[in-house]
Amino acid sequence: MKFKSTIILILFFNILSVKTLYSENNYSGFSFTLSTGPSYITGFYKDFLTGGSSTGFNTYYNFPFFISNTYFNSGLFYNHYFMALSSDSILSQYDIFGGFGIFYSLLSFLDI
Repeated sequence: MKFKSTIILILFFNILSVKTLYSENNYSGFSFTLSTGPSYITGFYKDFLTGGSSTGFNTYYNFPFFISNTYFNSGLFYNHYFMALSSDSILSQYDIFGGFGIFYSLLSFLDI
């Protein structure tokens, strides 16, 4: 049930932000995002780890290089999970990333 609720929220926010996919230049300069929330374990490690939390920080910089909607992206994420067999142990994960992307609209007629 929690997974379905999460998917519904993601789809809802993507529907609201469909104008950002429009092929005009919607961004200039830096955009920052913060995220936090629960993190769930599935698969083989589900018996060894309990749910934890995730926290992240992203930056986007619009850089009109090839077309107007190109950008650079970088960020930092931290996830931690509790060990099921030992309440004193925590599995921590740090992620640092960077990249390049292009916004392109497949459905440019949707100008919401």
